[in-house]
Amino acid sequence: MKNFILIFFLFSTVFLSGQEKPDRWCGTDFNQKMQKQLDDFVRDYYKNNNYERAAGVMKYIPVTLHLVARDDGEGHLTQEKAVLNMCVLNEQFAQANADLYFYIYQMQIVPNTAMSLGDAGDVGLYMNNQSLNIFIVNELPGLCGYYQPGGDFIYLNDACMGEDNSTFAHEMGHMLSLPHTFFGWEYEYEDYECNTQAPVNVGWNETELVDGSNCLDAGDRFCDTPPDFLAYRWNCDNDGFSSNCPHIDANGTPFLADGRFIMSYSDDNCALMNTGFSPDQVAAMHYNIDTERSNLILFNPTWTEISDSIQLLSPINDEQLEYRNWVRFEWAPVAGANRYLLQAKPGDLNNVSHHLDTIVEGTVFEDKQILLRDRIYKWRVQPLNEGFFCAPFSEYETFFTSDVIATNEISHITSFNIFPNPILKGENISISLNSEQEDNVQIQIVDVSGRILIEKNNIRIKHGENNLSMDPDPLSSGLYFIKIQNNNNRILTDKIFIQ
Repeated sequence: MKNFILIFFLFSTVFLSGQEKPDRWCGTDFNQKMQKQLDDFVRDYYKNNNYERAAGVMKYIPVTLHLVARDDGEGHLTQEKAVLNMCVLNEQFAQANADLYFYIYQMQIVPNTAMSLGDAGDVGLYMNNQSLNIFIVNELPGLCGYYQPGGDFIYLNDACMGEDNSTFAHEMGHMLSLPHTFFGWEYEYEDYECNTQAPVNVGWNETELVDGSNCLDAGDRFCDTPPDFLAYRWNCDNDGFSSNCPHIDANGTPFLADGRFIMSYSDDNCALMNTGFSPDQVAAMHYNIDTERSNLILFNPTWTEISDSIQLLSPINDEQLEYRNWVRFEWAPVAGANRYLLQAKPGDLNNVSHHLDTIVEGTVFEDKQILLRDRIYKWRVQPLNEGFFCAPFSEYETFFTSDVIATNEISHITSFNIFPNPILKGENISISLNSEQEDNVQIQIVDVSGRILIEKNNIRIKHGENNLSMDPDPLSSGLYFIKIQNNNNRILTDKIFIQ
């Protein structure tokens, strides 16, 4: 199992701006592949009675979270929010007794401006065939999200994610074969007119009847979800129904649409009122996993839930730091945790993002960013493991910066450039150095937790320009750091993205 390790640095204080939610929610196109999967389920589950899910047996499904950024690596969803949304996803599936649990197989930054603005043309460069693939972007014009069945990935707008939002669960339902509860109406040119008798068919799809007589051939094909004709966002009454838009089926029977299903288009407060998924919808998702994705199933995970609180050790609360470009963060280990989400930000600015937002292995992290001078900062830590990401953060503790900057760089190297950056897999990394004297150096490629992955020792650099090359194979796509160090322990570092 891969580690989910990622680092996110904001090199300046960035004020958060609210994004408006799109007026259209889902852009999933239920294509022939998905229709066949649904027809196969109806045949095996309802008609032939030769499929039955093993109720009470949890299936653990790996997920790769692709946090899409601009080309410079900035502007992506924070790790805190990514972890939170995985927690929310699992809570919503647990509410439906779905016996499905999604764990983080990998989490990576994708530096691609076009993708961050909604263009999915490059997703093939980043797909992980050992997991489900979720791409979270900063902008998705007109949409909250969609499942793309041809490429088998989900695209999500980060403006439509959070604790009180069902977009992630909705698109995961599509990925696991579920149609909308109003299936067929989304392809109509005109919306259903409230309190009027529905036609027998909408497009090529038969409209569902209240008596259930055509439930296997009409609507969403599930006999335990009632008819629904509303293919637009709508708000429910206090009981979860469409009292502001009465329905009449093709037989003339009046009814109200039930908005308590995640696969409807009701507002989130409605979809989260009840279980979210019906038992037959849950069975269909298991059918999809058993027949199409059985290679992904994990039945016996090694992780456990984390219940212990975390103790912060350094900096001690209200400590005055000697320098403002070196902070050693340390905390006590927590039972069940094998990585930790560390965050820090100016303590007197509540509406700014964390300048440090990183998942690290171990219980120590050294931050060498230049912080604001003579300021109060606050920091906190959340314990995690591969499958449990709902443990609470520690309480914030504070420290104070000075106006002194510690010097620890190789001063005689006057220029240090890495190119191309980002690089494509298979390309070599070129390093250009200009030095005012000869020296022996060591060059390392390290991941965001500080692990040395590739190392070259005793490299002689000359006075003047030096051109070096490193082969990054077999590193996977993601963010890494190039570290150059001489015998006097002076260090230069820069980041590089591998696509």
